[in-house]
Amino acid sequence: MRPRGRERSLARLAALMLGSDEDMAGGGARMRPGQRGDAGSRSGEELPACRADDVSVTVSWEHDGSGLRGQVIAENTGGRACRLAGKPEVTPLGLDGRPLPAQTVVTLEMLLPGYVVLEPGQRAAAPVTWGGWDGAAASPRVQVTWEGGAATAAVHGPAQPASTDPPCHLSSSWFHLLR
Repeated sequence: MRPRGRERSLARLAALMLGSDEDMAGGGARMRPGQRGDAGSRSGEELPACRADDVSVTVSWEHDGSGLRGQVIAENTGGRACRLAGKPEVTPLGLDGRPLPAQTVVTLEMLLPGYVVLEPGQRAAAPVTWGGWDGAAASPRVQVTWEGGAATAAVHGPAQPASTDPPCHLSSSWFHLLR
């Protein structure tokens, strides 16, 4: 007997958590890793990861109450397509250029596949937040790391949150293509 509805969803989740090399798509059909489900998308499975010399990275912040919200923007400035995978980690830099001890928290939402394909000239963005900070002053530069690369990026907007109580971690989400 085939599992129905909730049981099938739980079976898919269990397969993903146990490291299945294939992910289930809706209706029980198998999807290849890297497949998004739309026929026109190019699979990134065979593409190289985006390196620092493939992309230009910036971070934009705006006030959100006493914290900050914004996005990491990566633009493919190279001559080939590359795969931008994972959630970026943003580390604020102090006025002396050294990393501040603020850490990026990994959130638990899932996206399959966990990357976007960046063709030359294309841009992708990942939402980021920073709730509060009570340490040394942040500069208008941050270190951004992603699966396969890292870069120092300029910050557009405020360099740190206005809130100093309590200090909070940064968080980020998945990259998505900007159209």
